[in-house]
Amino acid sequence: MFHSILFPDAASETEWNRSEPECFKDLNLDQVLGRIAYKRKDFGLAEFFYTPLRDPKAIVYRQEIMRELEDPALRTAFEGFSAAIYALKNTMADIMDSLLSGNRSYDNYLTRGRVMDCADWYSFEVGRLAGALRGRELRSDGLRSFAEYLLAYIESESFKLLGERVKKLREAFSKIEFCMFLSGSTKGLSNGILRVSVQRYEGQPSHAEELLRCFDKFKQGETSGYERSLPEIPGNTEIETRLLDILASLFTEEYGDLNDFCRKHIGFVDNILARFSREIQFYLSWHECVEDTTRHGLSFCYPTVSETRTHVYAYGCYDLALAKNIESEIITNDFEINAPEHIIVITGPNQGGKTTFSRAFGQVHYFACLGLSVPAREASLFIFDKILTHHGREEDVTQQNGQLRDDLIRLRDLLEKATDKSIILVNEILASTTLSDAMLLGGYMMDTFSKLGAIVLCVTFLDELARHGPETFSMAGLINEDDPSKRTYKIVRKPPNGLAYAEHIANKYGLSYEKLCGRIAK
Repeated sequence: MFHSILFPDAASETEWNRSEPECFKDLNLDQVLGRIAYKRKDFGLAEFFYTPLRDPKAIVYRQEIMRELEDPALRTAFEGFSAAIYALKNTMADIMDSLLSGNRSYDNYLTRGRVMDCADWYSFEVGRLAGALRGRELRSDGLRSFAEYLLAYIESESFKLLGERVKKLREAFSKIEFCMFLSGSTKGLSNGILRVSVQRYEGQPSHAEELLRCFDKFKQGETSGYERSLPEIPGNTEIETRLLDILASLFTEEYGDLNDFCRKHIGFVDNILARFSREIQFYLSWHECVEDTTRHGLSFCYPTVSETRTHVYAYGCYDLALAKNIESEIITNDFEINAPEHIIVITGPNQGGKTTFSRAFGQVHYFACLGLSVPAREASLFIFDKILTHHGREEDVTQQNGQLRDDLIRLRDLLEKATDKSIILVNEILASTTLSDAMLLGGYMMDTFSKLGAIVLCVTFLDELARHGPETFSMAGLINEDDPSKRTYKIVRKPPNGLAYAEHIANKYGLSYEKLCGRIAK
């Protein structure tokens, strides 16, 4: 029995996070996922992206669906169905409120007619998707199970009855013919006085041909078409409502059938199809993001995922937010963690890509645990319980705490939340104190990380932290050997070299000690 396109069964379904995770801003996930959710804001997708999974089976379930939806024709079929059914569900919710309001301005035959129109539209869209899926061999458990549910649904007595009744109502109303008589003087009309009487059509002559002949004498040639589409929802509802009430008294059988239809079929939208129409947007929105990125030559892959960290790696990974925001070439990087390693210490020159690497590390893990493809060429990633970040911030002069105290308080709060299943990203903290104090405090921090057992990536200016123990390994940013002031933005596995290359940058921009002294002397 199909349950959901996001979860293989009810047991694996998790409660949605309604608020943005704390790591979003530090990892620039707010820029990527916020933009995706906003583009399809009518579907309320944010909570789907706020809730990573911890069940490997559920992650693989989503990956298989993502792979199958790489077929553009399949995506197109689901895109149209999703938009139509989700809009229908919301429209029917408004209609039900109107019919239950007890207010004749809303509970009337215009509204009941909309029920019939919506049911007709619903039957068409469900039948169209069933036709697109019939005979197609679907590989993923999720889409195959949904297709089986849909094809069984259209063969159900309830769906067939809905279609038959709509067809019967359409035919009955198409045969209704009536005459409407308008009376009132010009003066009366200007005062808003108009008398309307309605009766059945009983062969009275039509005045249409006579009216057309009156205007024939003014015709000077062929004219352009000036037809226009009228809105589905009538504008002058008061007049039409009164007219329909009169017609209901004349055509009691037809309008009685409409009333009966509304009573029995008001909840015609299937809840599982309505849920699917929203949830499938999760996949469609990500495919749109992937297509937009890969056209610039960047890769995505489906990672293997594991609850152990024996071998964690990603090759050719990059910061997706950066790729979305700049037009220049994106530098990709690799990382590989082999047990007993679980702490990466990254050093190197400023503006060398260390923070960007840290963000990419967090992003690929986050996307992987959503069951999505990740921005990398190949990857095997860890299923975390939390991603915890501690990025350096500017000192808040309105607070009594100094920068160092603030760093330590935030680090303590982070460690209180962390477990051995967490991923911790620490970026350039302890920079506000002396080197000796930073070394001491950094050592305590590394001891705690080592005992905790979580995967940690620490960006630091303290080279000594990279030699903490067998659980720690070093990565460093590379510079252009011919011009050390230029950055390659490549982060590789290598020992720290203790150089910041500040002198080369100062020389490049004419800010060396000698040049500054010369300029001051002038």
